[in-house]
Amino acid sequence: MKVISIIGTISPLTLNNNSEKSTILENASSNVEDKVLKKRLTFIDFLRIIGISLVTFHHFIGHNLLLYDRYTLSIDLWVGINKTGAVLYRFDWGKVGVVLFLFASGLSLAYSNLDIDSWKKVKEFYRKRLLRIYPAYYLSLIFSIIIQPAILLQTFTPMDFIKTIFGMQALGATTEADLYGKINGPLWFLTPLIFLYIMFPFLAYAIRKRPHISIAVIFVINQVCLYLFSISNIFFGANWWFPLCLIFEFSLGIYLIRLGIYPKMESRNKVIIYLSNISFYLFLMNGPLLILADSLLIYVTSLLITGTLFYKLNNSIKNRGKK
Repeated sequence: MKVISIIGTISPLTLNNNSEKSTILENASSNVEDKVLKKRLTFIDFLRIIGISLVTFHHFIGHNLLLYDRYTLSIDLWVGINKTGAVLYRFDWGKVGVVLFLFASGLSLAYSNLDIDSWKKVKEFYRKRLLRIYPAYYLSLIFSIIIQPAILLQTFTPMDFIKTIFGMQALGATTEADLYGKINGPLWFLTPLIFLYIMFPFLAYAIRKRPHISIAVIFVINQVCLYLFSISNIFFGANWWFPLCLIFEFSLGIYLIRLGIYPKMESRNKVIIYLSNISFYLFLMNGPLLILADSLLIYVTSLLITGTLFYKLNNSIKNRGKK
């Protein structure tokens, strides 16, 4: 009986100690994971900064015709299917910037979310993306209307309202006016971006399981879509807004993270981190602020100030969404 009594006395203590050790190990593991997730890569930050710089430069020189004639970049790669041919690729400053930004998005998402392997994680990923995009998007719409109230004098169809609500202004564009919408032209970029975000968990899963085959299939799909839209007159600018025409650039980032082929230098420079953090908001705001583009200094300064304000405001909205 004494032995049993002693065992009965010691066992709970042992279990409690084991439990405490287990809790400590779990917390330590969680802290390590958090540090890994919070670690920033200079490579990705630089891509974001260069991407948004090229986009804003493209819009700035487009607003100033004299500068446009001097500094414009336009390179077309043609497919000779008939006498006139068809453009398969068109490179300009803005297009290169968009490609770099999408590539950086694929890298960043894969770096933080490559292990999505359950519907719970998929739903959590979508929730975070919604909080990342839509509050900032709606704020940009309000800001655009405040800056240019004449926008409201235009005629909006029910389809215009639906596309605007969901951030899909470029979807199904058949004219240039469709592509750039009626409120904030550069927001066409959200159409492919949102679709690629929706596709990310499935792309990441495929590339994680069969990286080489998956990226090869994605490349073929991408090229076929580019070719078909290059010879079709049904849609306008589909090689810009149709997600499968941009899926390879986005998926390439996922693929490189999967293989571990990327510079692993950690971002420590506060200026680089700051500019990378506000890059998405500069994408959203650079259109309305073109009314200030007569002066490069005023334009860039107003972009940085506005981007910072919207970054902080959107962060506060996201933090409330987590509670």
